[in-house]
Amino acid sequence: MHVLYTLHVVLSHTAVQQTSKYLRVAPAAIWILDYFLTFEHEVRLFSNISCWNIVPVMFILARYVPVLWIITEIYLVCQSLLAHIQQKRYELSVNFIQRNDVNAKQHSA
Repeated sequence: MHVLYTLHVVLSHTAVQQTSKYLRVAPAAIWILDYFLTFEHEVRLFSNISCWNIVPVMFILARYVPVLWIITEIYLVCQSLLAHIQQKRYELSVNFIQRNDVNAKQHSA
């Protein structure tokens, strides 16, 4: 029973981690969609501005500074995912080597 509970806890933790990753990447998807839907209108609007003031500058800052945050988030998600994959590969390799060693010792005995 203890093994099943431990398995349940591990799977629950993994599901929470996966959901957390999705929630971190979701803003990027929404931002990209918004960017593609409104980019043409932005180009038209800013190409017609003859006198720049604080309003267009603030708009540009509010619009494009989050790009740095989103790129950073995507990088962090990808890095943690790659680290997780590498860790699993290492664990599988170690288990495979240990099993082969045990099998070799049993056959030689």
